[in-house]
Amino acid sequence: MVHKESFDAVAAARFGPGFTRPLYDSYCFSRLPGSLLRLLAPEQLDQTGLPYLPATCFGAVGSENPPGQQIQFDQTYPAADHVIFIWMDGFGLDKLRLDEHSSPGFPHMQRFSEHGSIAALTSQFPSTTVVHSVTMASGLPPGQAGVMEWFYHEPQIGRVIAPFLLNYAGDKGYGNLLQDGYTAADIFPEGTYINALHNAGIAPYVYSSCAFTPSDFSRRMHSAATVVPTHSPATAFAQLAENLGRDRKSWHFLYLDSYDSLEHKLGASSPLALAEAENLFCLINTFITQNIDKFPPATRIVVSADHGQVDQSPPEAVYLNRLWPELTGLLQSGRNGKALTGAGGSGRSLMLNLQSGQQEAALLHLRELLAGKAEVFTHEQLLELGAYGPGPHRSDLRERAGHLVVLAHKSYAVGWLESDRFSVHHKGNHGGMTSAEMEIPLLSLAVDDLPERRGGQLRGTSPR
Repeated sequence: MVHKESFDAVAAARFGPGFTRPLYDSYCFSRLPGSLLRLLAPEQLDQTGLPYLPATCFGAVGSENPPGQQIQFDQTYPAADHVIFIWMDGFGLDKLRLDEHSSPGFPHMQRFSEHGSIAALTSQFPSTTVVHSVTMASGLPPGQAGVMEWFYHEPQIGRVIAPFLLNYAGDKGYGNLLQDGYTAADIFPEGTYINALHNAGIAPYVYSSCAFTPSDFSRRMHSAATVVPTHSPATAFAQLAENLGRDRKSWHFLYLDSYDSLEHKLGASSPLALAEAENLFCLINTFITQNIDKFPPATRIVVSADHGQVDQSPPEAVYLNRLWPELTGLLQSGRNGKALTGAGGSGRSLMLNLQSGQQEAALLHLRELLAGKAEVFTHEQLLELGAYGPGPHRSDLRERAGHLVVLAHKSYAVGWLESDRFSVHHKGNHGGMTSAEMEIPLLSLAVDDLPERRGGQLRGTSPR
């Protein structure tokens, strides 16, 4: 089943030069943590106050709302005792390739289209993995969590940092912030969402690549979960299968980054990268087939992404400090006495913190220089768009998110160039607000609804 209302809502959120604003109030990734909790323990959701998606996104019986009418969030949610959330990093809605009959272009997605549901969501902004990873562990949208990009200005440290690496932006290696006495607790909020699952009697599991697991991030934000380092996408599914049925209730979060990595390397439109997406859906389908009689009753599989990607050409990147050398002198300085440079997402977004009195002149000149290639927003304009989610926002959000934010059009890259520190080098990237970056799918399937599952008869607890 295709959830037409969500596709229409996402389409209506498009604006300007191929951009899509985030739909925090309806169909957005920010509502996934609350939705998964409501599937498992609705009484706990009432205590957390987390927002959630309409129940119809998960195939619940109910009518969709006619265009223009208020979305109904009080419909009965389907029940689940076990949720498997598969996060396919970088898999945008445009890669779903729905045909005129609303059938997906991936044959291994057939179970979801025939026996489950397919909905459309928006990413949060900025459309980056670090932002969404923090939300999935804490339940907080970006404006409350405050971790804004791969590189962003951290006011408590007074420098532009790389939060996942606990490093200063542009520095090589890992952990220079640790050497200077900072910890992950100084950067990331608490993993309150994971804690809420645990406190509700739901066993949380997190599966992610051994290349970066465990980490200071996972120890900070996934401390209440069983964290499982994985060796490949195929072994990740095997490791997940080993934990099926061990607990009365469970939440399994499987993070897959292989497709996103290939998009970065080969380009967002690369057929070789897309072959990896096909492979991941093949693995999901095989996982279901091999475990069809092993899944405990009331198991639901949910698949989504954090963002999509667009192509960009590193040799043709526009570097602001080359295009306008005087701009560096207009930027605020960090605690090291040097200009706050490099904040943003390597070509798709660039965050600029300007000295007092310089914003208006810089805004006008940047818009003139980048006409047809990028949009330049003030922080206040992005707040009006609802870019960072509902409040209360952090009091220092403007310093974290940038006074001015440059967002490249599709296929363009606007960055900052410093030898051996900052450059545009990915052929595919994300972090901006184009539709290809901001629109993501949501697939949902109750295993008990499959015909192979004891004749397709539902088992488990009653609907909530």
